Amino acid sequence: MGGVQDKEGCFDEDDWNTSSKLSSSSGLDWYRLSKTLAEKKAWEMANEFGFSLSTINPSFIIGPPRTPRTDSTSLANMVAVLEGNPPLRGATNMVDVRDVAAAHIFATRKEHAGHRFIMSSPKPISPVELAQIVREAQPSIEIVNLGQSKPSDSPDIFCSKNYESMQQPLRPYAESIRDMAEAMLANGSVQPKFVLNEL
Repeated sequence: MGGVQDKEGCFDEDDWNTSSKLSSSSGLDWYRLSKTLAEKKAWEMANEFGFSLSTINPSFIIGPPRTPRTDSTSLANMVAVLEGNPPLRGATNMVDVRDVAAAHIFATRKEHAGHRFIMSSPKPISPVELAQIVREAQPSIEIVNLGQSKPSDSPDIFCSKNYESMQQPLRPYAESIRDMAEAMLANGSVQPKFVLNEL
């Protein structure tokens, strides 16, 4: 999608981004356009050369990294939180890297050929909730307190028509956030400030 205003209701696999333009002044909009053009070209090539194709369309990918790298947007976002700062991103839909990896395997099955798969939490996760989840999971570390999150009354942004056919439910995003924080601490990716217990 170019933005939530592109459609009333939930985005599904029948939807394509038609609002992002090369003439946009936003680098993020160029990024969104590049993803759309690349996937459309892939489908065009599949039809032209007669090979089967399925595509995975994830939202913001989170979850436990296997290395100490921090050179991606999702990792940098968690570094900020674990080092006591507010998250770098605003409210964002998320999906676990392990679910995305598994979906790539499932998508190779013959019955999934020719399909697109949206992989995402239905609603965006706010910076307040992200920080709260990490703070509760890591009480010995100084995590910024942005307040208590409230249940979201916003409508769902993403709803997959096809992912259920894989019969593999997505992990709860809170689990993914906790696992990501724990792995990054174990990997030595961050320099957290520890809470000093009063004697």
